Amino acid sequence: MAALLDQAATAEEVTAGYSRDDWKHWIDQDGDGLDTRQEVLADESLGDPAIAGNRVRTGLWTSLYDGVRTSNPSDFDVDHVVALNEAHQSGGWAWDTLTRQLYANDLTFPDHLIAVSASSNRSKGARDPAEWLPSNPAAICTYLGWWTAIKVRWGLAMDSAERQTIARYAQGLCADTRIDAAAADSGAVKVTVATQTPPAASATAGPARTSPGDSGCHPAYDPCLPIVGDLNCSDVRELDLAPVTIKVIGEDPYRLDGNKDGTGCT
Repeated sequence: MAALLDQAATAEEVTAGYSRDDWKHWIDQDGDGLDTRQEVLADESLGDPAIAGNRVRTGLWTSLYDGVRTSNPSDFDVDHVVALNEAHQSGGWAWDTLTRQLYANDLTFPDHLIAVSASSNRSKGARDPAEWLPSNPAAICTYLGWWTAIKVRWGLAMDSAERQTIARYAQGLCADTRIDAAAADSGAVKVTVATQTPPAASATAGPARTSPGDSGCHPAYDPCLPIVGDLNCSDVRELDLAPVTIKVIGEDPYRLDGNKDGTGCT
C-alpha cells in the first residue's frame, strides 16, 4: 500500500462548487435494463439474486463496513468508496460532465462501488480516512487499500491529513496489505487536471470542460481516446487515431460505431 500511496499527489481540497447533480448516476451502461446500482447489487449478492422489472428484488449481502447482513436490497446503499464530493474536492472539480459520469458509474474496478448498510454509508458520508474508518476492524486495511487504488487510478489528490492517516496504517496495522499496482491501474481512467482556476467559495461552479490531450484514456476505446464532453469521427481523424476499436460492442458513448460492428470511424 505504501508504494502505491507514493503515486498520489498531495494538494489542498477545493470545497466550493460541488453539486451532486453534476455527477449523473445511476445509468444503464450496457443496455441490459439494470442501472449501475442494480448491477452492483446483483454482482455482490452472496447467493443468486432474484431480478424482476429491472430491479434486484432479493439476494444476500454482507456490509464490509460493519458486518450487517440482509436479504432486502432496500436496506443497503451502493457506496462510492471515494465519495463524489470527495472526488470533486480532490480534483474532480476540473473534470467535464462525461468524466464525472464515468466516475460515478465506474464498474471497471470492482471495488469502486460496493453494497453496504445504509447506516454505515450515511455515517461515512463524504469523509476521508482521516475523518472516518469502518467500524469493522477487519475491514480497515481493505478499505484503505481500495481508497488508495481509486485515488491513483483517477489521478485524484490527497490532503495532508488523509495521506498521513493512510501512511500510518500502511506502516503499522496494514503493513502486510499488498495492492497489485498493475491490477489497480488496469482499465483505469487517469484524468490529468487541466490548468484552471479552482472555483471560489463564493461562486457557483459548473462542470469544467476539458479538451483533447487534457484527459486520460476513455476505457471504451482502443487506441487511447481523450475523455471529453463530446468527440466525433472528425475529431478522431484529426488526431490521427482512426480507425477505433470499440472494446465491448454496444458500449460506445461517443457513438463512433454506427453499424455496431466493433470498429468506428472507418
